[in-house]
Amino acid sequence: MDIKFYREAIQKIKINGDKKYISMHFSFGDSNLEPTQVLHYFDAHKGQRYWYRSKNAPHTYNKVGIQYIKSISRSKFDDEQLQENKDKLFNSIQHVDFGNENKSSLSLFGGMKFAAEETTDEWNDFNVVSFHLAKYQFDFVNKVLIITDKIKNVDLDKILDEVHEMSTTIAKTKIGAVTVPEITRSKDLFVKGWKELVRETIDRLDDDFVKVVLSRQRLIMFKQEIDTNYIFEQLDHDTQNYTIYFENHGAIFVSKTPERLYEIKGETLFTSAIAGSIAKDTDASQDKKNQDILLHDEKNKYEHQLVADEIVHHLNEFSDEVQYSEMPKILASNFIYHLETDIEAKLKKDVNIFSILERFHPTPATGGLPKDVAMEYIVKKEFGARGLYAAPLGLIHEDNDAEFAVALRSMFIKDRSATLYAGVGIVKESEVESELEETHVKFKPMMDLLGVNDEPQDTVD
Repeated sequence: MDIKFYREAIQKIKINGDKKYISMHFSFGDSNLEPTQVLHYFDAHKGQRYWYRSKNAPHTYNKVGIQYIKSISRSKFDDEQLQENKDKLFNSIQHVDFGNENKSSLSLFGGMKFAAEETTDEWNDFNVVSFHLAKYQFDFVNKVLIITDKIKNVDLDKILDEVHEMSTTIAKTKIGAVTVPEITRSKDLFVKGWKELVRETIDRLDDDFVKVVLSRQRLIMFKQEIDTNYIFEQLDHDTQNYTIYFENHGAIFVSKTPERLYEIKGETLFTSAIAGSIAKDTDASQDKKNQDILLHDEKNKYEHQLVADEIVHHLNEFSDEVQYSEMPKILASNFIYHLETDIEAKLKKDVNIFSILERFHPTPATGGLPKDVAMEYIVKKEFGARGLYAAPLGLIHEDNDAEFAVALRSMFIKDRSATLYAGVGIVKESEVESELEETHVKFKPMMDLLGVNDEPQDTVD
């Protein structure tokens, strides 16, 4: 880091008294920092950290945020109010980038719970809707650190000293041996009741209610609180899926999801329909057969087409140019294959980005069809609240570029327990035992992350 360059540059900064915050962009390209090191370094800020990384290298986004200096939180989703709050916040920030070669954008990280109506106590640490502006934002794609602070009484020299200290200290950080969580008990919750609900749902579905996604939970108990450095290390190994790590107060939400809700780049929105699935197989021959089965299975093709049609329907509200492939392809994750159709749309001018979020969530792959009927059914019938499971979480920038992932393959951590979530799409042709088996497969990413190899022998109904 060229400390002399920055020391001279900050002397030329003229503070804009009409602004509330100042945001400074520092290059750390020569420091070779890693997300796991940064998260470990800021352990004292536990409860106010996030890590969001797009799937597959080169990543579109790979950001760590520390210390929520300003949050936009609401008890219900209001697209107009959220857009107003977002614009007001960004308009109150004075930006200083020092003419750096590497450019980065200040982000808000957050999203919304799956359903505002859910009220169970375990999710109280997370708001129904929340977007956070972090004081420290590390952009590992562009190798830029953005520090945002309140303009009132700001000490630029002190901030520069802090940046210099971080750039040298974090790079030398060695996390050392991490503690693998010791499991004391694992149990599946409400299995009998869930199977009965699936049977009831299959009987209930008709031409006016064609699909609903039903989730269930698995509880893992530990001897002591989980070492967050262990989680960081495990997440860092998986670049095939989106990485979501989100702390708020005393709770942690983790997701390794394969599914992007959408990405907005300039005037173009990119998304995918993902629905229909089959387990991977360790035998190469059987694994190839499984892919072929998935591509030709009528139940999975039907479920996938429902999702694709619904997404295109919603996009027509925001775009006059929607393009997509006619045939789905195979999307591979660590334990499972999905059917995927890529969709692209050129957005109309002055589209409210939060309106898009509201229309897209939930997709038929996480809620059902019709959307409102499925949501009401889920809230009324499912055992326990979903919270952030299957919810949209991601980044929004000042220019409205954004990316949201659908938080599947996820878990909620609090104290010495982790609650894992898995869901399946139920249609008229569904079979109870097959759907139950699919949830076992979908628990595997979080079970693998926790180092748990065995299925629970215990169930609670």
